[in-house]
Amino acid sequence: MFRKILICLDGSSLSEQILQYASEEALGADREVVLLRTVPLSHSTTIAIPGVISSIPPSPPAPQQLAAEETEAKEYLDAKAKSLKKIGIKTECVVLVGNPGEAIVNYANKNKIDLIAIATHGRSGIKRILFGSVAEYVIKSSKLPILLIKPK
Repeated sequence: MFRKILICLDGSSLSEQILQYASEEALGADREVVLLRTVPLSHSTTIAIPGVISSIPPSPPAPQQLAAEETEAKEYLDAKAKSLKKIGIKTECVVLVGNPGEAIVNYANKNKIDLIAIATHGRSGIKRILFGSVAEYVIKSSKLPILLIKPK
């Protein structure tokens, strides 16, 4: 039985599809979920030129931009938490700043998480190379059970 479930969201409708599965697992006495969203410290830009793929080095966001992104992430999670709380699931919201994959694994390890629930974006080929895969990083780096879905 999983008592504490970490649900990883990125603000996309694809990532939100994990909520259905994780909330079913969380129903019951003495269980809780943590909704987690990360705010990246930098955003890299990729330029695709035929025959050449180049990435512009990431630049850190201005402090006010970072604060605005954190506020938006918190409001987003609070809105998602309302529906879980309505059906009786004890829910906490956490916003972390940094690399998403690393933040998820570190948080899970430090906070007695029993299950990580995450949706993959289903990228393959060049898109996966360019954008990476947070879900893949979590699978490879965490020793915890992982509920992984590929959204429709």
